[in-house]
Amino acid sequence: MRSASEKQAPEFPNRKNSFSVACNIDSLGTTNYLYDGANLVHELDGAGNILARYTGTWGLDEQLAQIRSATTSYYEQDALNSVTSMSNSAGVLSNTYVYDAYGKVTASNGALVNTLQLTGREFDAETGLYEYRARYFDPTAGRFLNEDPMAQGENYDGLDLYVYVENNPLNFIDPWGLYTMKHGGLHPPLPPSAQIDALLRCIESKTGLSLTVTSTSEDIPEHPIGTPHRRGVAVDVKYQPGTADKILCAAAGCGAGFGLDEAAHPSKHSTGPHMHVQIPKGKRGGRGDLPQGSCCGSSSPSATTQSSNSSPSIWGSIWEWLLSTF
Repeated sequence: MRSASEKQAPEFPNRKNSFSVACNIDSLGTTNYLYDGANLVHELDGAGNILARYTGTWGLDEQLAQIRSATTSYYEQDALNSVTSMSNSAGVLSNTYVYDAYGKVTASNGALVNTLQLTGREFDAETGLYEYRARYFDPTAGRFLNEDPMAQGENYDGLDLYVYVENNPLNFIDPWGLYTMKHGGLHPPLPPSAQIDALLRCIESKTGLSLTVTSTSEDIPEHPIGTPHRRGVAVDVKYQPGTADKILCAAAGCGAGFGLDEAAHPSKHSTGPHMHVQIPKGKRGGRGDLPQGSCCGSSSPSATTQSSNSSPSIWGSIWEWLLSTF
């Protein structure tokens, strides 16, 4: 469902390989892309002249306007952040877009230059591909062009390493090209750490469920410095009613040290069907809602178990030192 935060370099030359500066060379010449964090803010030609400026929210891929050739145009986006139209200062539509389920444009009007389309991501007209940061996506095939960069052959990896948003493009997005998420909120989750990614994959393997990540290690007031979220050892997921016990049971068997069903224990931050799971135990060694004994079989390695295909054991030692130190 998702992969860890490492970014895989695209396999096309001269294309984006950084979150700050990128370059595209095509039949029209060189275009340089400048980013503020993960969001596009400027396009420059090969001589450094500004071709376009972008203004967006502090959310991910939520553009508000672009200025190109001294003309300001405004973006209209749907619930998935896909650009459905653009309008001028008078509110008149300049461009419109209609997509099929996987983002291939089936109808469009207008001649305004615009690369931001499906889920607000950049479309390369020459290749017909979308750039999803870690990987390229082919809307015609409905699949990523690159393998899941963190799939290492563990027995909880899926068989399809190219699948896009769990084959559910009408409800989910994958802005990083790394893992599926539900769109919404001002602070979209960052890609999970390697340990949390392994924990989530293990839980999914045991339960047969597809989890939706709602929070990882974002720098927000709800995640003060030093907390498990900010240290990359905690995750919040949304679950379907009736599956909480199943998830908690699997989490315990996959190496989690603490779990909390936030529907059963509402707080000012969450009252719905959300689950907080972390690798270290809670304060004073508590395990929260995790079952104390064995409640389900275990055939998959836990998040803290090293397999023959995973990273060297030194990383486990480093994590243990960090957890014991902080």
